[in-house]
Amino acid sequence: MLCLFKTSQEFDRETGLASISGPTRYFLYRLVSDPDSWGTPVTVTNFVKRYKVNDRVVSKGINELVGCGLIKKEVVQPVSENGRYQYFLDEGFVERLDSVKGEALCRNLEAVVEHVLTAGGDEVGRLGSKWLTPYNRVVLAALLVKSDAAGAVSDVGASDLKRIAGLSADGLRSQLSKLMELGYIRSRVPGVTGRYLFGLSKGAYFLNLAHPDFLGLGGQVCLLLRVSKYVDELGGFRSAHGMYSQSAVIRQFLTNEAQSIVRLNWARQDRLEPLSAQNAKWFEAAFEIERGLGTLMRLHEWFRDEPRAPFIAYLQMLINRYASQIVNSCLHDGGWDFRDSKNGLIGQIRKDLSAADSLLGENSTVVDAVAYSAIKEALKVWEILISDTEIQKLALSGVRCQIMPLSDPKMTVLYTSILVYGEGLPEQFQNCCWRVEMKPDNRRRRWVQHSKCALGPEGALEEYQAFSFGLRSVGKRYPRAASTD
Repeated sequence: MLCLFKTSQEFDRETGLASISGPTRYFLYRLVSDPDSWGTPVTVTNFVKRYKVNDRVVSKGINELVGCGLIKKEVVQPVSENGRYQYFLDEGFVERLDSVKGEALCRNLEAVVEHVLTAGGDEVGRLGSKWLTPYNRVVLAALLVKSDAAGAVSDVGASDLKRIAGLSADGLRSQLSKLMELGYIRSRVPGVTGRYLFGLSKGAYFLNLAHPDFLGLGGQVCLLLRVSKYVDELGGFRSAHGMYSQSAVIRQFLTNEAQSIVRLNWARQDRLEPLSAQNAKWFEAAFEIERGLGTLMRLHEWFRDEPRAPFIAYLQMLINRYASQIVNSCLHDGGWDFRDSKNGLIGQIRKDLSAADSLLGENSTVVDAVAYSAIKEALKVWEILISDTEIQKLALSGVRCQIMPLSDPKMTVLYTSILVYGEGLPEQFQNCCWRVEMKPDNRRRRWVQHSKCALGPEGALEEYQAFSFGLRSVGKRYPRAASTD
């Protein structure tokens, strides 16, 4: 029944769900999951006690569901001690709901969603509290059913959340802010609408499956923070910040050259290469792009959208996602597919960027550049996983990795925040954070560990650390486990 929180717009319109509010959708979930209440006399008070909601939610839910035809309300004759009315769910709706297809949730996520939707305050150590409101539950459930095992949500737009939760734009922002404040959402990368590299692209959310209120149902995590104080000359171009910044420099040189009043004499002009061309060559060399007959591929033309900040954050999030997929494929599948036009890395990048038709032929250069950046980012993670015997044991325990978006994408060249998760996570790593500093080993042509230190439990991090590492949003403290005294 969790598919109630990932229905399509067409499904909602055809079944009547489009006309109900978020709390009513929540009430409907409880009703559908509780067949004992179908066709038996029930009072509003019965529902309030059983579902741990107030009578206003129940009364409004019944009225809205009766109004749209999803349940039928009949008077009991003679009136029963248990109530005057009995309720019948529309059989056609239940059958259609069962037919809603989607990717199956992994076991731990399914348990977390059901916990969010059914648990009360007493069950999470918040004695005497109602814990989450129906709106909180619906928005969080809509995110959880689209999440991967690491808590990353990548294909839910604001319009989807507003429709499912029955909220306005302001109402949704308020709910998301509340869930961030309570610690259920670590961070968010807003979607973008661009003219060049991106079209209309949905944002991403990063959930905290290790939240104390989930009572361990979401599994344990460990943070590895990779620190490197040395960046090679071209390495800075491979981050999203470097791509957009260097492209802006090249375009500025082009503008200056076109507007220049002082002209070089013909002999000198033949000998000197314009600064725009020099920078474009350096830029493309960072991605080892092969040019035919010395021609430029004009890679910089793809990074023109303004203001740059949201596009930088979005592109870096995508690079991190691809890099995480590469690392996990190497850890569990023995390798990863690069060139498959549909299912490989290149196919995925073409799908996530602007129209695929425009990324063919010469324009595939931008796809290759993003792929190259993802490979280099994956290599950073791989280097830390083999940096010493203790972390090697962690990597071999069946865990997976998720590269988190840093609060400042510019710092990606120096820091990589890696969330490690999985059922095999060794006990000594659970809920721990480690800072690992790497240094280049020119003789072996790779990076090696320089130092490693434990930062303690995630909840013990300073606020600025949690924010910088991408574990919390600015101004949002890490949630503390509720007292059970």
